Amino acid sequence: MNDGTKPGASNASLNLGYVYAAIGAVLPTVAVFLHKGLAVFFAVVSLAALGGYWKKYRALPTPPWALVLLLSLIVFWGAVSALWSIEPKASLSLATRLFGFSLGGIILVSVGKSLSRAERRTAENGLLLGFAVGLAVTIAMLSFDGALGKRLFDITPLYRFNQAVVLVVIMAFPVALVIWRRGRGKLVVPVLLAALMVGFLSESSSSFLGLLGALVVTAVTWFAPKGGIRALMAGTLVCILAMPWLVSALPGVADLKPYAANRFGKPFYITGLPPGEDMGSGKGYEFYPRVPAGLFPRLFIWKFSAERILERPLEGWGLNSSRFFSDTQSSKKRVLDKDWSIKMEPLPLHPHNAALQWWLELGFVGTLLSALVILFGVRSLNARRPTKMEAACFTGMVSSALLISFSAYGIWQGWWMGSLLIFAGIAAALMSEDGRTETAGATPDRVEP
Repeated sequence: MNDGTKPGASNASLNLGYVYAAIGAVLPTVAVFLHKGLAVFFAVVSLAALGGYWKKYRALPTPPWALVLLLSLIVFWGAVSALWSIEPKASLSLATRLFGFSLGGIILVSVGKSLSRAERRTAENGLLLGFAVGLAVTIAMLSFDGALGKRLFDITPLYRFNQAVVLVVIMAFPVALVIWRRGRGKLVVPVLLAALMVGFLSESSSSFLGLLGALVVTAVTWFAPKGGIRALMAGTLVCILAMPWLVSALPGVADLKPYAANRFGKPFYITGLPPGEDMGSGKGYEFYPRVPAGLFPRLFIWKFSAERILERPLEGWGLNSSRFFSDTQSSKKRVLDKDWSIKMEPLPLHPHNAALQWWLELGFVGTLLSALVILFGVRSLNARRPTKMEAACFTGMVSSALLISFSAYGIWQGWWMGSLLIFAGIAAALMSEDGRTETAGATPDRVEP
Protein backbone atom coordinates (compact mmCIF):
# COMPACT_ATOMS: atom_id res chain seq x y z
CA MET A 1 0.00 0.00 0.00
CA ASN A 2 1.33 3.40 -0.95
CA ASP A 3 -0.17 6.19 1.16
CA GLY A 4 1.84 8.95 -0.41
CA THR A 5 4.37 9.13 2.39
CA LYS A 6 6.54 6.25 1.23
CA PRO A 7 7.68 5.00 -2.18
CA GLY A 8 6.00 2.15 -3.99
CA ALA A 9 7.14 -1.21 -2.70
CA SER A 10 9.50 -3.19 -4.92
CA ASN A 11 9.04 -6.19 -2.65
CA ALA A 12 5.44 -5.89 -1.52
CA SER A 13 5.35 -9.31 0.15
CA LEU A 14 7.96 -8.32 2.74
CA ASN A 15 6.27 -7.77 6.11
CA LEU A 16 8.19 -5.21 8.18
CA GLY A 17 5.94 -5.97 11.10
CA TYR A 18 8.05 -9.05 11.83
CA VAL A 19 10.91 -6.79 12.93
CA TYR A 20 8.70 -5.15 15.55
CA ALA A 21 7.14 -8.50 16.43
CA ALA A 22 10.63 -9.82 17.18
CA ILE A 23 11.32 -6.75 19.32
CA GLY A 24 8.19 -7.25 21.37
CA ALA A 25 8.60 -11.01 21.64
CA VAL A 26 12.20 -10.95 22.86
CA LEU A 27 12.66 -7.67 24.75
CA PRO A 28 11.43 -8.54 28.28
CA THR A 29 12.99 -12.00 28.34
CA VAL A 30 16.37 -10.63 27.25
CA ALA A 31 16.11 -8.17 30.13
CA VAL A 32 15.59 -11.02 32.59
CA PHE A 33 18.76 -12.90 31.74
CA LEU A 34 21.01 -10.49 29.83
CA HIS A 35 19.96 -6.89 30.42
CA LYS A 36 23.39 -5.54 29.51
CA GLY A 37 22.86 -7.02 26.06
CA LEU A 38 19.86 -4.76 25.44
CA ALA A 39 22.10 -2.11 23.87
CA VAL A 40 23.35 -4.67 21.35
CA PHE A 41 19.80 -5.87 20.81
CA PHE A 42 18.76 -2.28 20.09
CA ALA A 43 21.51 -1.92 17.48
CA VAL A 44 20.58 -5.22 15.80
CA VAL A 45 16.86 -4.45 15.51
CA SER A 46 17.56 -0.90 14.27
CA LEU A 47 19.72 -2.27 11.48
CA ALA A 48 17.13 -4.96 10.74
CA ALA A 49 14.40 -2.34 10.44
CA LEU A 50 16.52 -0.20 8.13
CA GLY A 51 17.57 -3.18 6.01
CA GLY A 52 14.02 -4.44 5.76
CA TYR A 53 12.70 -1.05 4.69
CA TRP A 54 15.41 -0.71 2.06
CA LYS A 55 14.72 -4.19 0.72
CA LYS A 56 11.00 -3.49 0.48
CA TYR A 57 11.06 0.06 -0.92
CA ARG A 58 14.60 0.53 -2.25
CA ALA A 59 14.64 3.84 -0.40
CA LEU A 60 15.39 5.21 3.05
CA PRO A 61 12.50 5.85 5.46
CA THR A 62 11.38 9.46 5.83
CA PRO A 63 12.27 10.56 9.37
CA PRO A 64 10.42 13.08 11.54
CA TRP A 65 12.71 16.02 10.83
CA ALA A 66 11.90 17.89 14.03
CA LEU A 67 13.10 14.86 16.02
CA VAL A 68 16.23 14.65 13.87
CA LEU A 69 16.97 18.31 14.57
CA LEU A 70 16.46 18.02 18.34
CA LEU A 71 18.56 14.89 18.70
CA SER A 72 21.27 16.40 16.51
CA LEU A 73 21.39 19.49 18.71
CA ILE A 74 21.71 17.35 21.85
CA VAL A 75 24.61 15.39 20.35
CA PHE A 76 26.23 18.62 19.15
CA TRP A 77 25.84 20.32 22.53
CA GLY A 78 27.21 17.24 24.28
CA ALA A 79 30.26 17.24 22.03
CA VAL A 80 30.80 20.98 22.47
CA SER A 81 30.57 20.56 26.25
CA ALA A 82 33.95 18.81 26.07
CA LEU A 83 35.42 22.32 25.89
CA TRP A 84 34.54 22.95 29.55
CA SER A 85 34.01 19.39 30.74
CA ILE A 86 35.86 18.07 33.79
CA GLU A 87 36.57 14.97 31.67
CA PRO A 88 36.69 16.02 27.97
CA LYS A 89 37.53 12.59 26.53
CA ALA A 90 34.56 11.04 28.30
CA SER A 91 32.29 13.77 26.93
CA LEU A 92 33.41 13.19 23.34
CA SER A 93 33.17 9.43 23.74
CA LEU A 94 29.59 9.57 24.99
CA ALA A 95 28.63 12.11 22.31
CA THR A 96 29.73 9.55 19.72
CA ARG A 97 27.61 6.88 21.37
CA LEU A 98 24.64 9.24 21.58
CA PHE A 99 24.90 9.80 17.84
CA GLY A 100 24.61 6.06 17.26
CA PHE A 101 21.69 5.65 19.65
CA SER A 102 19.91 8.67 18.13
CA LEU A 103 20.34 7.24 14.65
CA GLY A 104 18.91 3.90 15.76
CA GLY A 105 15.96 5.56 17.47
CA ILE A 106 15.17 7.66 14.39
CA ILE A 107 15.22 4.51 12.26
CA LEU A 108 12.84 2.61 14.54
CA VAL A 109 10.40 5.52 14.71
CA SER A 110 10.58 6.23 10.96
CA VAL A 111 10.07 2.62 9.90
CA GLY A 112 7.46 2.05 12.61
CA LYS A 113 5.21 4.86 11.46
CA SER A 114 5.30 3.48 7.89
CA LEU A 115 3.76 0.11 8.77
CA SER A 116 0.56 -0.93 7.04
CA ARG A 117 -2.41 -2.28 8.97
CA ALA A 118 -1.39 -5.89 8.30
CA GLU A 119 2.21 -5.19 9.35
CA ARG A 120 1.03 -3.49 12.50
CA ARG A 121 -1.08 -6.49 13.42
CA THR A 122 1.97 -8.70 13.03
CA ALA A 123 3.90 -6.40 15.35
CA GLU A 124 1.06 -6.52 17.87
CA ASN A 125 1.15 -10.32 17.90
CA GLY A 126 4.81 -10.28 18.88
CA LEU A 127 4.13 -7.70 21.57
CA LEU A 128 1.40 -9.85 23.13
CA LEU A 129 3.60 -12.95 23.04
CA GLY A 130 6.61 -11.19 24.51
CA PHE A 131 4.65 -9.60 27.31
CA ALA A 132 3.00 -12.88 28.29
CA VAL A 133 6.31 -14.77 28.33
CA GLY A 134 8.20 -11.93 29.98
CA LEU A 135 5.53 -11.52 32.65
CA ALA A 136 5.48 -15.23 33.44
CA VAL A 137 9.27 -15.55 33.56
CA THR A 138 9.68 -12.42 35.70
CA ILE A 139 7.03 -13.52 38.20
CA ALA A 140 8.62 -16.96 38.38
CA MET A 141 12.06 -15.47 39.03
CA LEU A 142 10.74 -13.13 41.73
CA SER A 143 8.48 -15.60 43.53
CA PHE A 144 9.54 -17.33 46.74
CA ASP A 145 12.21 -14.72 47.36
CA GLY A 146 13.98 -15.51 44.10
CA ALA A 147 14.39 -19.23 44.84
CA LEU A 148 13.89 -20.32 41.21
CA GLY A 149 16.40 -17.86 39.81
CA LYS A 150 18.92 -18.92 42.43
CA ARG A 151 18.44 -22.62 41.80
CA LEU A 152 18.34 -22.65 37.99
CA PHE A 153 20.52 -19.71 37.01
CA ASP A 154 22.49 -18.86 40.14
CA ILE A 155 20.88 -15.38 40.17
CA THR A 156 20.55 -14.53 43.84
CA PRO A 157 19.85 -10.83 44.51
CA LEU A 158 16.32 -9.87 43.47
CA TYR A 159 17.57 -6.50 42.21
CA ARG A 160 19.18 -8.39 39.33
CA PHE A 161 15.69 -8.58 37.83
CA ASN A 162 14.91 -4.88 38.19
CA GLN A 163 15.59 -4.11 34.53
CA ALA A 164 13.12 -6.78 33.43
CA VAL A 165 10.55 -5.44 35.88
CA VAL A 166 10.93 -1.93 34.44
CA LEU A 167 10.33 -3.14 30.89
CA VAL A 168 7.31 -5.25 31.87
CA VAL A 169 5.79 -2.25 33.65
CA ILE A 170 6.22 0.08 30.67
CA MET A 171 5.18 -2.57 28.14
CA ALA A 172 1.90 -3.17 29.97
CA PHE A 173 0.41 0.00 28.47
CA PRO A 174 0.87 -0.74 24.74
CA VAL A 175 -0.20 -4.34 25.46
CA ALA A 176 -3.38 -3.03 27.10
CA LEU A 177 -4.06 -0.98 23.97
CA VAL A 178 -3.63 -4.00 21.69
CA ILE A 179 -5.96 -6.08 23.86
CA TRP A 180 -8.55 -3.31 23.78
CA ARG A 181 -8.33 -2.98 20.01
CA ARG A 182 -9.02 -6.70 19.66
CA GLY A 183 -12.23 -6.53 21.61
CA ARG A 184 -10.88 -7.93 24.88
CA GLY A 185 -11.43 -4.85 26.98
CA LYS A 186 -12.18 -6.89 30.10
CA LEU A 187 -8.55 -8.04 30.14
CA VAL A 188 -7.07 -4.53 30.30
CA VAL A 189 -7.37 -4.14 34.07
CA PRO A 190 -5.95 -7.64 34.81
CA VAL A 191 -2.95 -6.87 32.57
CA LEU A 192 -2.19 -3.64 34.41
CA LEU A 193 -2.73 -5.32 37.79
CA ALA A 194 -0.32 -8.11 36.79
CA ALA A 195 2.32 -5.50 35.96
CA LEU A 196 1.61 -3.83 39.30
CA MET A 197 2.11 -7.17 41.06
CA VAL A 198 5.48 -7.61 39.35
CA GLY A 199 6.55 -4.19 40.61
CA PHE A 200 5.33 -5.05 44.11
CA LEU A 201 7.19 -8.39 44.21
CA SER A 202 10.42 -6.84 42.98
CA GLU A 203 13.03 -4.73 44.72
CA SER A 204 12.38 -1.93 42.26
CA SER A 205 10.38 0.64 44.23
CA SER A 206 10.81 3.00 41.27
CA SER A 207 8.90 0.61 38.99
CA PHE A 208 6.08 0.06 41.46
CA LEU A 209 5.63 3.74 42.33
CA GLY A 210 6.16 4.78 38.71
CA LEU A 211 3.37 2.46 37.60
CA LEU A 212 1.04 3.76 40.30
CA GLY A 213 1.64 7.32 39.13
CA ALA A 214 1.21 6.31 35.49
CA LEU A 215 -2.12 4.65 36.25
CA VAL A 216 -3.36 7.96 37.66
CA VAL A 217 -2.29 9.72 34.44
CA THR A 218 -3.97 7.00 32.39
CA ALA A 219 -7.24 7.35 34.29
CA VAL A 220 -7.24 11.14 33.94
CA THR A 221 -6.55 10.91 30.20
CA TRP A 222 -9.29 8.33 29.74
CA PHE A 223 -11.90 10.67 31.21
CA ALA A 224 -10.41 13.87 29.75
CA PRO A 225 -8.17 12.92 26.80
CA LYS A 226 -7.26 16.41 25.65
CA GLY A 227 -6.69 17.63 29.20
CA GLY A 228 -4.63 14.57 30.09
CA ILE A 229 -2.29 15.04 27.14
CA ARG A 230 -1.87 18.74 27.86
CA ALA A 231 -1.30 18.07 31.55
CA LEU A 232 1.37 15.48 30.73
CA MET A 233 3.18 17.92 28.45
CA ALA A 234 3.02 20.79 30.94
CA GLY A 235 3.93 18.59 33.90
CA THR A 236 6.87 17.08 32.05
CA LEU A 237 8.29 20.47 31.12
CA VAL A 238 7.83 21.91 34.62
CA CYS A 239 9.28 18.87 36.42
CA ILE A 240 12.35 18.66 34.20
CA LEU A 241 13.16 22.36 34.27
CA ALA A 242 12.41 22.76 38.00
CA MET A 243 13.99 19.50 39.17
CA PRO A 244 17.09 21.01 40.89
CA TRP A 245 14.89 23.29 42.98
CA LEU A 246 12.33 20.56 43.65
CA VAL A 247 14.90 18.18 45.12
CA SER A 248 16.50 21.02 47.07
CA ALA A 249 13.15 21.57 48.77
CA LEU A 250 12.88 17.92 49.85
CA PRO A 251 13.68 17.08 53.47
CA GLY A 252 17.24 16.01 54.14
CA VAL A 253 18.46 12.74 55.55
CA ALA A 254 18.87 14.26 59.00
CA ASP A 255 15.26 15.51 58.86
CA LEU A 256 13.83 12.12 57.95
CA LYS A 257 15.91 10.01 60.30
CA PRO A 258 13.92 10.82 63.48
CA TYR A 259 10.64 10.16 61.64
CA ALA A 260 11.89 6.83 60.33
CA ALA A 261 13.15 5.86 63.77
CA ASN A 262 9.84 6.70 65.43
CA ARG A 263 7.67 5.20 62.71
CA PHE A 264 9.59 2.08 61.76
CA GLY A 265 11.79 1.24 64.71
CA LYS A 266 15.53 0.79 64.99
CA PRO A 267 17.61 0.46 61.84
CA PHE A 268 19.56 -2.68 61.07
CA TYR A 269 22.32 -3.77 58.71
CA ILE A 270 21.71 -6.05 55.77
CA THR A 271 25.11 -7.67 56.27
CA GLY A 272 25.02 -7.72 60.06
CA LEU A 273 28.47 -6.11 60.13
CA PRO A 274 29.39 -3.52 62.75
CA PRO A 275 28.73 0.17 62.06
CA GLY A 276 31.34 2.32 60.40
CA GLU A 277 31.71 0.48 57.12
CA ASP A 278 31.52 2.20 53.76
CA MET A 279 28.10 2.22 52.10
CA GLY A 280 29.67 2.34 48.66
CA SER A 281 31.26 -1.04 49.28
CA GLY A 282 27.93 -2.56 50.23
CA LYS A 283 28.98 -3.24 53.81
CA GLY A 284 27.08 -2.10 56.86
CA TYR A 285 24.16 -0.73 54.84
CA GLU A 286 21.86 0.73 57.50
CA PHE A 287 18.15 1.07 56.77
CA TYR A 288 14.75 0.86 58.38
CA PRO A 289 12.21 -1.94 57.93
CA ARG A 290 9.58 -1.14 55.28
CA VAL A 291 11.50 1.95 54.17
CA PRO A 292 12.92 1.57 50.64
CA ALA A 293 16.64 0.95 51.03
CA GLY A 294 17.44 3.48 48.31
CA LEU A 295 15.49 6.38 49.79
CA PHE A 296 18.14 7.94 52.03
CA PRO A 297 21.04 7.54 49.58
CA ARG A 298 18.95 9.08 46.81
CA LEU A 299 18.11 12.12 48.89
CA PHE A 300 21.78 12.58 49.61
CA ILE A 301 22.79 12.13 45.94
CA TRP A 302 20.03 14.40 44.63
CA LYS A 303 20.86 17.23 46.99
CA PHE A 304 24.57 16.99 46.20
CA SER A 305 23.74 17.05 42.47
CA ALA A 306 21.47 20.07 42.90
CA GLU A 307 24.28 21.96 44.64
CA ARG A 308 26.66 21.25 41.76
CA ILE A 309 24.01 22.19 39.18
CA LEU A 310 23.55 25.63 40.71
CA GLU A 311 27.29 26.23 40.35
CA ARG A 312 27.04 25.85 36.54
CA PRO A 313 23.35 26.19 35.66
CA LEU A 314 23.69 27.29 32.03
CA GLU A 315 26.33 25.03 30.48
CA GLY A 316 26.66 22.20 33.00
CA TRP A 317 29.82 20.31 33.84
CA GLY A 318 30.11 18.45 30.56
CA LEU A 319 28.50 15.38 29.05
CA ASN A 320 29.21 12.21 31.06
CA SER A 321 30.81 14.24 33.87
CA SER A 322 28.58 12.60 36.52
CA ARG A 323 30.87 9.58 36.55
CA PHE A 324 33.85 11.67 37.59
CA PHE A 325 32.58 13.76 40.48
CA SER A 326 33.63 11.04 42.88
CA ASP A 327 35.60 7.83 42.88
CA THR A 328 37.61 5.83 45.36
CA GLN A 329 40.82 7.63 44.49
CA SER A 330 39.86 11.29 44.16
CA SER A 331 36.76 11.90 46.25
CA LYS A 332 36.12 12.40 49.90
CA LYS A 333 33.52 10.03 51.21
CA ARG A 334 30.85 12.10 52.90
CA VAL A 335 28.90 11.16 56.01
CA LEU A 336 25.13 11.13 55.46
CA ASP A 337 24.65 12.96 58.74
CA LYS A 338 26.78 13.43 61.80
CA ASP A 339 24.84 10.93 63.89
CA TRP A 340 25.10 8.15 61.37
CA SER A 341 28.05 5.87 60.87
CA ILE A 342 27.23 5.29 57.19
CA LYS A 343 29.43 6.81 54.52
CA MET A 344 29.01 6.89 50.75
CA GLU A 345 30.23 8.65 47.64
CA PRO A 346 28.43 11.97 47.10
CA LEU A 347 27.69 11.03 43.46
CA PRO A 348 28.22 7.36 42.51
CA LEU A 349 28.31 7.29 38.67
CA HIS A 350 25.06 9.22 38.06
CA PRO A 351 22.34 11.10 39.97
CA HIS A 352 19.67 8.38 39.59
CA ASN A 353 17.44 11.04 38.08
CA ALA A 354 17.34 11.84 34.35
CA ALA A 355 16.42 15.49 34.78
CA LEU A 356 19.20 16.08 37.30
CA GLN A 357 21.67 14.31 35.04
CA TRP A 358 20.72 16.52 32.08
CA TRP A 359 21.04 19.62 34.25
CA LEU A 360 24.31 18.51 35.83
CA GLU A 361 26.05 17.55 32.60
CA LEU A 362 24.39 19.70 29.91
CA GLY A 363 23.02 22.66 31.87
CA PHE A 364 19.85 24.50 30.97
CA VAL A 365 20.52 24.31 27.23
CA GLY A 366 20.83 20.53 27.08
CA THR A 367 18.02 20.02 29.58
CA LEU A 368 15.62 22.11 27.52
CA LEU A 369 16.53 20.20 24.36
CA SER A 370 15.98 16.88 26.13
CA ALA A 371 12.59 18.03 27.41
CA LEU A 372 11.62 19.12 23.91
CA VAL A 373 12.35 15.62 22.58
CA ILE A 374 9.80 14.20 25.04
CA LEU A 375 7.28 16.92 24.25
CA PHE A 376 7.75 16.23 20.54
CA GLY A 377 6.84 12.59 21.11
CA VAL A 378 3.68 13.44 23.05
CA ARG A 379 2.75 16.15 20.55
CA SER A 380 3.19 13.70 17.67
CA LEU A 381 0.77 11.35 19.39
CA ASN A 382 -1.78 14.13 19.71
CA ALA A 383 -1.34 15.08 16.07
CA ARG A 384 -2.44 11.56 15.05
CA ARG A 385 -5.91 12.24 16.52
CA PRO A 386 -5.75 9.34 18.99
CA THR A 387 -8.82 7.60 20.34
CA LYS A 388 -9.51 7.80 24.06
CA MET A 389 -7.85 4.45 24.70
CA GLU A 390 -4.83 5.28 22.57
CA ALA A 391 -4.36 8.57 24.39
CA ALA A 392 -4.78 6.90 27.80
CA CYS A 393 -2.35 4.06 27.09
CA PHE A 394 0.35 6.16 25.49
CA THR A 395 0.27 8.84 28.18
CA GLY A 396 0.53 5.98 30.68
CA MET A 397 3.53 4.54 28.86
CA VAL A 398 5.29 7.90 28.66
CA SER A 399 4.56 8.84 32.27
CA SER A 400 5.71 5.45 33.61
CA ALA A 401 9.01 5.80 31.73
CA LEU A 402 9.43 9.37 32.99
CA LEU A 403 8.63 8.58 36.63
CA ILE A 404 11.08 5.68 36.63
CA SER A 405 13.71 7.86 34.95
CA PHE A 406 13.25 10.49 37.65
CA SER A 407 14.08 8.04 40.43
CA ALA A 408 16.43 5.39 39.04
CA TYR A 409 19.21 4.60 36.57
CA GLY A 410 21.55 6.76 34.56
CA ILE A 411 19.88 8.15 31.47
CA TRP A 412 22.95 7.33 29.34
CA GLN A 413 23.11 3.66 30.35
CA GLY A 414 23.08 1.66 27.13
CA TRP A 415 20.35 -0.78 28.11
CA TRP A 416 18.09 2.04 29.34
CA MET A 417 18.62 4.35 26.36
CA GLY A 418 18.10 1.46 23.96
CA SER A 419 14.94 0.33 25.74
CA LEU A 420 13.40 3.81 25.77
CA LEU A 421 14.10 4.26 22.06
CA ILE A 422 12.65 0.82 21.35
CA PHE A 423 9.44 1.86 23.12
CA ALA A 424 9.37 4.99 20.96
CA GLY A 425 9.54 2.73 17.92
CA ILE A 426 6.77 0.51 19.30
CA ALA A 427 4.58 3.57 19.88
CA ALA A 428 5.17 4.72 16.30
CA ALA A 429 4.32 1.26 14.98
CA LEU A 430 1.07 1.03 16.97
CA MET A 431 -0.04 4.44 15.69
CA SER A 432 1.00 3.77 12.09
CA GLU A 433 -2.39 3.12 10.48
CA ASP A 434 -4.89 5.93 9.85
CA GLY A 435 -7.70 3.38 9.86
CA ARG A 436 -7.27 2.68 13.56
CA THR A 437 -10.47 1.80 15.38
CA GLU A 438 -11.46 1.40 18.98
CA THR A 439 -13.48 -1.70 19.72
CA ALA A 440 -14.39 -3.07 23.17
CA GLY A 441 -17.60 -1.07 23.17
CA ALA A 442 -16.06 2.38 23.67
CA THR A 443 -16.72 5.45 21.61
CA PRO A 444 -14.15 5.90 18.80
CA ASP A 445 -14.21 9.69 19.14
CA ARG A 446 -10.76 11.02 18.49
CA VAL A 447 -8.85 13.68 20.38
CA GLU A 448 -8.43 16.78 18.26
CA PRO A 449 -4.92 18.37 18.36
